Amino acid sequence: MSVLFRGGCACGAIRYECSAEPLLSEFCYCRDCQRSSGNASAALLFVPIANFILTIGSPKYYRVMGTSGFPLDRGFCPECGSPMVVKPHRAPDLIIIAAASLDDPSRFRPQVEMWTRSAPPWACLHPTVLKIPGQATAEERDALLALAPRLASFSRCPRFSKYRSIAPLCRLLRVSTNEAHQQAREITPISRQTDNDLTELSRCTTGTAN
Repeated sequence: MSVLFRGGCACGAIRYECSAEPLLSEFCYCRDCQRSSGNASAALLFVPIANFILTIGSPKYYRVMGTSGFPLDRGFCPECGSPMVVKPHRAPDLIIIAAASLDDPSRFRPQVEMWTRSAPPWACLHPTVLKIPGQATAEERDALLALAPRLASFSRCPRFSKYRSIAPLCRLLRVSTNEAHQQAREITPISRQTDNDLTELSRCTTGTAN
């Protein structure tokens, strides 16, 4: 696979390469991202973890509960402290790269600003990109997927990755549980357990899971 971009920490102890274009580029204004970046927001790129390779060193990770209510592992350089990556437990096939760590930061082109209601008064929000004030509504998820359609093919919950071919995430984000069940039945017969799992998956993707 050809390398599309590279990056690393401030001291050079960690280097990485990525062979895929970002699935999504965002500014996140949640308080957790503010604390981890030391700024009003964190500039982040979502990429498939299968296309991300560490070539030198390895980040040290600490676990936090994200503003969304799901755990995240935040990776930083143990030598210089530079924020590097985030591993979201909700989507284990993704890794989130700190845009400031890119060798060429101009590759970062923001598509959305998340959790803007947490932005401090002195933050400079982008005038033209999509803004999502808090936990995304169904309409806001639709708008986000329209900007980043490839993101829909990645699992949001580890145990449900096996249903990706049955009911793609983008479809489940846009229809009710009953409609999702009907679409799944049209593709393949499903058992009672699978029917229950689909109910739980629908609750998870709409942010109602415990």
